[in-house]
Amino acid sequence: MRLTPIIGALACLGLASAAAAADFGGSLKDDYSAPAGHNWTGLYIGGNFGWANGDYANQEPSGWAGGAQIGYNLQLGQIVIGAEADYQWSDMDGRVQDLIIGESDIDSFASVRARLGLAIDRAMPYVTAGYGWADVDARILGLGEDSNTHDGWVYGGGVEFALRPDLSIRGEYLHYDLGSEDYTFGGVGPLPADLDFQTIRVGASYRFGP
Repeated sequence: MRLTPIIGALACLGLASAAAAADFGGSLKDDYSAPAGHNWTGLYIGGNFGWANGDYANQEPSGWAGGAQIGYNLQLGQIVIGAEADYQWSDMDGRVQDLIIGESDIDSFASVRARLGLAIDRAMPYVTAGYGWADVDARILGLGEDSNTHDGWVYGGGVEFALRPDLSIRGEYLHYDLGSEDYTFGGVGPLPADLDFQTIRVGASYRFGP
């Protein structure tokens, strides 16, 4: 049975404060001061680590994955738009044993995505979507092995929280729908195989500023 993670919506609320000051001359003046919100604009780099699992040729490859991301944000009012690229190393593997014994390894995958977020002081929930790909090595016992690069769509979302002006942490869910490729094992084929998987990961980023 394929694991389907349940992703809850995360939100944080910013609180504004107001102060009233009385003038000694008898007049009363109201003075409102809102705390400066975090500015998400700028280039950032970082790393991430998490768990991945999915479907491939009746197998359920799963395992740990970790890598690096680089991106740029532009904040317009409360709206944050940006682009991000990431590359992941993975120990995802799967196995099926029926009439044949088949195995698969996903050693690496990557994506290039747009991001759209809502700045709520130090918190930024966001959605993201773009293009992704993954390298797959497959084997059938007694026939041989083949490899392919699958590519397709990636989409998901998460929430990022600023610990300080230049450092943030995040939690993120991504779904990779990478389509079908043909495999040939020892002259048998082509055999089509679909690949889709999902990741849940945490990460941190250092921002260089606007």
